[in-house]
Parts: sequence; C-alpha cells; structure tokens
Amino acid sequence: MGRRMLAVRIINTSRGLLKKVRHFPCGATAVSRLVGDFRLRYRCRPAMMQELSQFE
Repeated sequence: MGRRMLAVRIINTSRGLLKKVRHFPCGATAVSRLVGDFRLRYRCRPAMMQELSQFE
C-alpha cells in the first residue's frame, strides 16, 4: 500500500470516528478540540483541511 493510499484510509477512518464521537455526551466539545488540534498539525495538507471543514 502506498503512502497516498494510507493517508486516504487514515482520513476516512478519522472522519468516521469523529462523526461517532460527536454523538457521545460532551462529544461535540471533544471533537471541536480534536479538530482544532488537527488544524494546527496538518495546516499544510489541503485535503485534511477540506475534511475537517465538515466539523465546523
């Protein structure tokens, strides 16, 4: 498996997990913190920023 394919799988898995966590008690707060952290860590990755825009 190539690096690009692995990155796509990680993004898809993370997106699914964030959607599920959002429905937990206090999950919306946890998701917003994680999204903020991901935005700082992956600011040079446009695909990641596009995926994270779904959680605003």
